Amino acid sequence: PLATTGQRLISKTLWNFRLDYRGMAEPSPESEPEHGAGAAPTPSLRTRFLVVAREKLTREFLPRLEQAVRLLPETELWKAPNERSNSVGSLVLHLEGNLRQWIVSGLGGAADVRVRPREFDPPVREPGEAILGRLRAAVEDADRVLASLDDRALRRRVSIQGFEPDGLEVVFHVVEHFSYHYGQIVYAVKAARGVDLGFYAGLPLDLRNEAETGAGSDRGSRA
Repeated sequence: PLATTGQRLISKTLWNFRLDYRGMAEPSPESEPEHGAGAAPTPSLRTRFLVVAREKLTREFLPRLEQAVRLLPETELWKAPNERSNSVGSLVLHLEGNLRQWIVSGLGGAADVRVRPREFDPPVREPGEAILGRLRAAVEDADRVLASLDDRALRRRVSIQGFEPDGLEVVFHVVEHFSYHYGQIVYAVKAARGVDLGFYAGLPLDLRNEAETGAGSDRGSRA
């Protein structure tokens, strides 16, 4: 459902309340930690940020989402649990629309052809593989845009969906938005099918952080 006027005003306020980093310069190679003669230069924060964003979208979120959706029978794909919630099919279309409007159009300059209400009430309810193919194409198009961004693109403000974020905020929003709805999809599939998707199988997730020790440090003794 579309946001109310009040919600949109609050959202616009949140978009405009941010740290002003525009005067900050990227660390020069001389300011990076030394790693010995012949070591590769340390990537800039901008480069690292974009690499992580791209990896999250292409190598983590999308493959796991595809794995989950393919476990759902076609009869369940477009079934919403209640009138206040969305079907898995609609969430997939919604992610495609967000990627194309915010990254492919907003940062990449493509025409904005998104019709957001159709994501929640599509005229044709396509099969699962069809909408997954559309989402994968959107992720790939967005990835190409992300790979091309420079510092100027991350600092430049753009007009998207009535908001005026800068490029950094756009990327941050899209990754967060994808993660949010991907989590909803995974939960819906697990609830419907009663399966363990095994995303973290074999990983020692119960390990605790090791306390820092050494001269001048008393962190290890604190409760």
